[in-house]
Amino acid sequence: MKELIEKFSDLYAQLYEGARSNSGIDEDLLDKTKQALLEIREVSRYLDCLPKSLVNLFVDMQAALMSCADRHEPEMAKRIFRAADVLSDIARDIAS
Repeated sequence: MKELIEKFSDLYAQLYEGARSNSGIDEDLLDKTKQALLEIREVSRYLDCLPKSLVNLFVDMQAALMSCADRHEPEMAKRIFRAADVLSDIARDIAS
């Protein structure tokens, strides 16, 4: 599980950095980040609790991404909002 969390964390950090910068969200990177989170979802189904490092990522993930959208053109802002929604939906599924 630790390796999966590190993989997701690294991918999410790259995605967030893109959202914060002028480059915006890269769809391939978003897909890889989503897949990493889905891998965590599969493994976490068999756990009674989640690692704190993962929960800490989930706490601010949606708000952090959404706060970056204002600096972009409307089309990129929509992509960032969609990315925040998709990732946070999976995170909620993992945590429930």
